Amino acid sequence: MTLSLFALAGPSVSAAGTDDSGRTVISFNNDWRFYSGDWPDAQTPETDDSQWLYVNAPHSTIQYTPENYFHEDLGIYWYRRHFTMDPSMEGQEIILTFEGAMQEATVWLNGEKLGVHQGGYTEFAFDISDQVKFDGENVLAVRLDTRPNASFAPGKNNPDFQYFGGLYRDVYVTVTGPVYITNAIESDTVAGGGVFLTSPVVSKERATVNAKTEVENLSGSDAAVTLRTEIIDEDGASVVAKAEDTQTVANNEKYSFKQDLTVSNPRLWSTNTPELYTVRTTLLMDGAVKDTVETTYGIRKVEWKRDGCYINDERVELVGVNLHSESYMVGNAQSNDAIFAEIKRLREYGFNFIRMSHYPHDPAFYEACDRYGVAVLDCLAGWQNFSNTDAFKNNTYEQMRDQIRVNRNHACVVAWEPSLNESDFNAAWAQNMHNLVKEEYPEVGDSKAYTSGWKFWDVFDIGVGTPQANVVGDASKYSKKPVIVSEYGDWNFGGFDSTTRVTREPQHYPDAKGGDEGMLVQCDNIQSSFAFNRGQSWYGATAYWDYADYAGFDEDKLTFCGVVDVARIPKFGAYFFQSQTDPKLDLSEYGLESGPMV
Repeated sequence: MTLSLFALAGPSVSAAGTDDSGRTVISFNNDWRFYSGDWPDAQTPETDDSQWLYVNAPHSTIQYTPENYFHEDLGIYWYRRHFTMDPSMEGQEIILTFEGAMQEATVWLNGEKLGVHQGGYTEFAFDISDQVKFDGENVLAVRLDTRPNASFAPGKNNPDFQYFGGLYRDVYVTVTGPVYITNAIESDTVAGGGVFLTSPVVSKERATVNAKTEVENLSGSDAAVTLRTEIIDEDGASVVAKAEDTQTVANNEKYSFKQDLTVSNPRLWSTNTPELYTVRTTLLMDGAVKDTVETTYGIRKVEWKRDGCYINDERVELVGVNLHSESYMVGNAQSNDAIFAEIKRLREYGFNFIRMSHYPHDPAFYEACDRYGVAVLDCLAGWQNFSNTDAFKNNTYEQMRDQIRVNRNHACVVAWEPSLNESDFNAAWAQNMHNLVKEEYPEVGDSKAYTSGWKFWDVFDIGVGTPQANVVGDASKYSKKPVIVSEYGDWNFGGFDSTTRVTREPQHYPDAKGGDEGMLVQCDNIQSSFAFNRGQSWYGATAYWDYADYAGFDEDKLTFCGVVDVARIPKFGAYFFQSQTDPKLDLSEYGLESGPMV
């Protein structure tokens, strides 16, 4: 998580707070005007949008209820935001960031096209320093096309999740001086940009944190830059490690500082001890603070072996679920507070692992998983679709790079899934994806990125499989490969007619099983599958399908396999998993209830 001082959100932007940290982050979530459908020349500042609907981000294009959940939200939508900038910000570096917009976004500022982003699940950013006005009103216009497009992933009609439309994640502007710490997405630097933290040496006695920080100089002349990096205890009371270096950065050039910091007797992050530090990165010139970035960071060592995941040299049984980022009424436009509450509840049910199916999630998901000790398998966006065209393949490569650059500092990410789920991709693409992850996250000592895939297990570090796709046979064939059971407990009990698919209420839907009897059958299915997985010699990580009821792809009802319903009210399945937790485990120190009593 990256933290900076926030100015007041709204149409008028002030420079409040810049003197302290050298950086101001301004929320652009409020005061959008929204139109459902296409609108001629809506990108022009002169367009009259006074009759458009006023909305705030995160925003869904429709409200989702059981009555319309399964109606795909495909079409064109417009968002416009009017704002002014404080004249004192003129000459500063100004970056506009969208954490996610569904799913092809074309962006204009004051009628000038900034660019097009293809992919609804990855962050994108634009340098707007030269386009923004300081002597009048600015108009930011965004055209969203939610329709599937074969040129970029997922690129498929009717996937096993909904393409919820909208400007559904946070939008913000970052203002810094002309010599500044870069944005990893906007910089587009392989294995760099922004702040990149790794831990090449990890033990209970000592840890080394490597901080790679990219600085750009757009001041008009060469600049002597001092970069100070500090690791601070979670309570903020003490600096446990510090490094400081000075370098002349040429005008219009970037420079990457590389600093090693040693932490004695570190508090290590794991699923049962989610210990976190703050890494404060400060850029100074002539002793004055010019920019500051704070990153929440957990020190840990991850190693995957045949029998599972080892964190800090201890085997951790990863009991997990798949998770779609959708909720009742709001679709995938969840607030950060709602996301934190979701992960907290999930962890208290006994889950310490999430497969982010089938796409990267909101940044707040990873922040919450860091905080509550939930390991993550971070998935590339895609489902049962691969197009062997240059446009599609290049887009998947770009999306994977962006995903890593945004999420690489999160302790919770224990493996990446650069594999299009259940898709017929070829060996060359798989090898390219594996190599790309290693390029973006190079292995140094104890710091390593692990890849996983549901086919071509010989290419990826970890094999991913399901009962219906013969995970047992594949695990036997690749006898030294770590294995993740990526989905279980639903489809293998009857496919579309799975007896795992139950509602909390009896006969809530005419053809749905439900009530106490149905939920007990779901528990039986989960228990037998869970016990089978645990009995395998290669067992290490599993992800039940699925945490919550969700809107599927080709049925006129929700898919009811969740251990909680669409409103997050638990079924008996949630309590089954809770009953399996260690009675000696006490997570109260981390704000969590724990234990098998239900």
